[in-house]
Amino acid sequence: MRVEELTQETGLIECGFTFGPRFREFFVKQTGEEKFKFNVDMVATAKKVKETGDESFTLGDLLDIYYGKKTYATYDKSALQWNQFVHDFCADEATKRFENRLKAAAALWKIVRDSDREKRYSRELLEEFRDSLN
Repeated sequence: MRVEELTQETGLIECGFTFGPRFREFFVKQTGEEKFKFNVDMVATAKKVKETGDESFTLGDLLDIYYGKKTYATYDKSALQWNQFVHDFCADEATKRFENRLKAAAALWKIVRDSDREKRYSRELLEEFRDSLN
């Protein structure tokens, strides 16, 4: 059965939620943001709702996830941090001295990942741990 009218009370499972145009249009109307984009926590949440069969979870709840008012499932952002770290590492002229830049980036990332430091690449970080990377 296809739910014709989408409201904030409509269940995700009930309406067969997808990240397609019909639902994007619904969220555009709800947020007033013409260039609305589903965020990674919304994606993680929708996946978990479907996996667990949570019929109580609604489009309104997903809107709350978008606004950061609720948490249901969160996306593991460490992969995004790693990707940005490698990108920034390789973009730095100072890293061209490494024969295997990806290996050097991974070694530096491990130091940063296992510390309380900000999970971002910087030239200062490279200089500080230069001896550990050779």
